[in-house]
Amino acid sequence: MPLKGIKTLVNDLNTLLASGRVILAIEKYYHPMVSLQKVFLPFTYMKALCFKDECQFINDMYDRQLDKVVDISAGNIFSFVSRRYDYQCSNWMPGSFVEFSIQLWENGKIINEQHTTLN
Repeated sequence: MPLKGIKTLVNDLNTLLASGRVILAIEKYYHPMVSLQKVFLPFTYMKALCFKDECQFINDMYDRQLDKVVDISAGNIFSFVSRRYDYQCSNWMPGSFVEFSIQLWENGKIINEQHTTLN
């Protein structure tokens, strides 16, 4: 996929996340055979399991907002995004974090994604 195409997809993905439509973002952009690794956790495989994990994560958060997209980089098959989030969660103290994610794309869908954070 051309560079402009991946960057356009990432911008749309960020728009969905900023508007709180995380589930729609998963439905729209995750490949059925996606592998996802959240911060220091084992990989989750398959879109259905990622969907289930993300629903649980969202249920634990009673306020998570994408504050801003810090940086975007895109190539022919990959993208890198850093985002700043503010959150309030039933399991943690309120705060903010910067999330770094790297996506590998296949036919307009994320086939592999890895996340790490800075607090």
